[in-house]
Amino acid sequence: MFIKLCFYAFIVFLAIFVATIIWQMNAYKVSESSYLTLKTEGPITIRQYPSITVAEVEMNGDRYYSINSGFRLLANYIFGENKEKLKIAMTAPVIQTQVMSVNPHSTNKKPEDNKWIIRFIMPAGYNKTKLPPQPNNLQVKILSFSEKKYIVIRFSGFNTDTNLNSHLDALKNYADRNKLHTVGSPLYAFYNPPWILPFLRRNEIMLELQKYP
Repeated sequence: MFIKLCFYAFIVFLAIFVATIIWQMNAYKVSESSYLTLKTEGPITIRQYPSITVAEVEMNGDRYYSINSGFRLLANYIFGENKEKLKIAMTAPVIQTQVMSVNPHSTNKKPEDNKWIIRFIMPAGYNKTKLPPQPNNLQVKILSFSEKKYIVIRFSGFNTDTNLNSHLDALKNYADRNKLHTVGSPLYAFYNPPWILPFLRRNEIMLELQKYP
């Protein structure tokens, strides 16, 4: 009898677990920025992105604080804190990158410690000629970027420093082996809300290519 009860309990647990996975995979679906895949090798791809328009904020502080605080400011903007009181659709991914500063003794740029940029990509239809509504908060900036190519690595798990750094190293090693020249600070791209199970999460790190092929 005890074995039968354990078996039934396991079946119920398994059903709840599978239902949770299905719910998490479908409950938070938003439009994603489009791109053209130029090459794929395992978890690494080379992509061409069209021109995009973004809303971004610059935050001071560690990476965790910056992305949480920056996300709230950008969420307020798309939820209606703008001149037209217009709600703008959420898109994925949310992008985080370090601020780059110019070395006063050379033309080289380097990332600044504890200075981060958080970006929301605006939905398709917004561009240089049709900008989204102006933010009420002066911290939120609207910018447009031209077409770019990136080398990208995709992985799951929580966005811990250890997880990010290990995959960034793998991406840089791949670029070095294939003589791909990158520019700028890495872009950390996060596709999921906090409650998504770690093995279902989609994270990416992107490095802009100076030239490809």
